Amino acid sequence: MAAIVLAVAIAAGLALAAGSSAEPQHQSKQQFRGFLNIGISTSLSGSSATLGQGGLQGIQLAVEEINRKGGLLRKEIKIVSADDNATPATGASNVRSMILEKKISALFGPVSSAIAAAELELAAQYKVPTFLHTSNDITLMTKRFTPYAFQLVPNTVMEPRAIAAFLKLKVKDRQLNIATFAPDYVFGRNSVGNFVQALKDLGVNHNVINQQWPALGAPNIAPQLSSLISSKPELTFNMQFGGDLV
Repeated sequence: MAAIVLAVAIAAGLALAAGSSAEPQHQSKQQFRGFLNIGISTSLSGSSATLGQGGLQGIQLAVEEINRKGGLLRKEIKIVSADDNATPATGASNVRSMILEKKISALFGPVSSAIAAAELELAAQYKVPTFLHTSNDITLMTKRFTPYAFQLVPNTVMEPRAIAAFLKLKVKDRQLNIATFAPDYVFGRNSVGNFVQALKDLGVNHNVINQQWPALGAPNIAPQLSSLISSKPELTFNMQFGGDLV
């Protein structure tokens, strides 16, 4: 219960810092009653680095704001960060070290949903509140549910279904030839699967003519792109992100 209360306090503090326009009050370190470590293990290098670095920078800005106003629960917040190298094993190792050695009070999740799944196992084991601000596969909140995880972004059902609903309004009853292009792991597979299911549920007349599954961070996706282009779809459902999207 204490962990959940702390999670709410941290979330509220970060939200207030992000939304505040008032001039911050400066606070000396001598006025803090100790400190709280929070961790973020995310992709700080590789094809997903832009998202990982952006997430870390956002947390840093919010923490600076909170600390200037007296900290959280009158304690100074300190950030412990690490690069997960876009691999679940590294992400899990980082988080285990943060929990056992750095004694973090809360964890901010990675870019990749596959890495988040590995981290949530540790969050549940050690009862550490975890905020998923980028990784958004729905199975993180269903199949892998833990009361210590909080997903703060639209998931892989919400986004595909919204696109399908938009297409229903636009194409009416004519058949739409569709291709899909998504990274070959749980986020990409579930996003595409939920998109196709939403098209069926909403009665969108469609034909999936091409599906491509490049590996996450693949250095060369020219063959997949060539196949997709040659099939001449009217619309491509593309779930690439970060450097892969560029």
